Amino acid sequence: MFDTENNYTMTKRPGRVPKRIVFKNGYKNVFKTNAKHYHRWKYLQGMFASLLDAQWRWTIQFLVLEFFGSWLFFALIWWLIALVHGDLQKDHLPPYQSESGWTPCVLEVYGFSSCFLFSMETQHTTGYGLRMITEECPEAIFILCVQCIVGLIIDSFTIGLVFAKMIRSKLATHTIQFSRNAVISRRDGKLCFMFRVGDIRRSRLVEVSVRAILVKNERTREGELLNNYQTELCLKTDETRGNILFLWPLTVYHIIDENSPLSDFSVPEILKTHKIEIIVLLTGTVESTGAFTEASSSYLAHEILWDHKFESIVSFNGSIDCYELDWSKFDNLIPVNQLEESTDDGISKNKSDYPAHLKQKLIFLPSTRNTSEIFLRNEIRIQKNQSITFNKYKNKYFNTFANRKPLHDRFLLKDVPNR
Repeated sequence: MFDTENNYTMTKRPGRVPKRIVFKNGYKNVFKTNAKHYHRWKYLQGMFASLLDAQWRWTIQFLVLEFFGSWLFFALIWWLIALVHGDLQKDHLPPYQSESGWTPCVLEVYGFSSCFLFSMETQHTTGYGLRMITEECPEAIFILCVQCIVGLIIDSFTIGLVFAKMIRSKLATHTIQFSRNAVISRRDGKLCFMFRVGDIRRSRLVEVSVRAILVKNERTREGELLNNYQTELCLKTDETRGNILFLWPLTVYHIIDENSPLSDFSVPEILKTHKIEIIVLLTGTVESTGAFTEASSSYLAHEILWDHKFESIVSFNGSIDCYELDWSKFDNLIPVNQLEESTDDGISKNKSDYPAHLKQKLIFLPSTRNTSEIFLRNEIRIQKNQSITFNKYKNKYFNTFANRKPLHDRFLLKDVPNR
């Protein structure tokens, strides 16, 4: 639902999905109103850019009108030249010119139709037949030069416009895919917001960068409500720095810590009650054409799933000695058996059982051997002066006993200081 002040508002209707600012295919759900008093003039000032952004049917209609308009305009000028010179009088028409000895400005001109055909032949240099200019009228020679120059300008404008529309970045974004859902789960012991992005084209994108913008209503200290307040999320892709090496689909993540804009929504129940939208953008340069491209999508609160991870789609095929990408698994998610509080015997279920300075750093883990995937740091500390340190850890270590005694009050620290 749109209004004239905010352009975008969310309606509170039960059972309805909140309207999004950016659709999944990247199109913007923004409608501008009350701008007619200056829109037309602005469009005329930037006509090339306006036609470049317009749909093909409007661009083709403009080009057709442009050519017909130029043909008719110069045809009218040629007709006026012939009329003023007297070439359209009955005894001065082509059948009687040899008898009367009349020399017209343009040969074989009978009326406006003949002038229109001569205008087309002149502008597009199709070659003159019987209809051609003479040296009788200097003004006709001048108009001939002007029309040739105007014709070249129109042809150049048309070719440039069509070429730019065919290679524009809007078409290049159709091959860039964002995952249907985003997820929130732990990576290296840290809570992360993650989504996947990939490109199905053969030629890869270079100078790739990814951004994410959190859009929500924000209230200032003075009590002012800022609709659709934008906050950028700090994103990471593995351990790369600078531009991304975009060889296959990548999982981009944002660490949710105390400085993260998502820290207030770190509980599923809280996230579902807030109307937020995370707009993701990928920018890069198409290697084959050198054209800059930008693709976008967005995730609403109900499209962010908890305790899931993306299924791997990259595998090595030894028969052809090449890496394969299975795009059918691009949107596939795998639930992660990770609980914030465990009900297993021998493990404390209450954070109140631990020291106050550790309560905010505890991550409770299940002691089952069937844990599908849990991300840990390299150190596990155990209360009561029992500790085990793993440089390289695996899931089978979760049920390890210290000195063959049960693990009581086991907990994991997010940030274990180096000793």
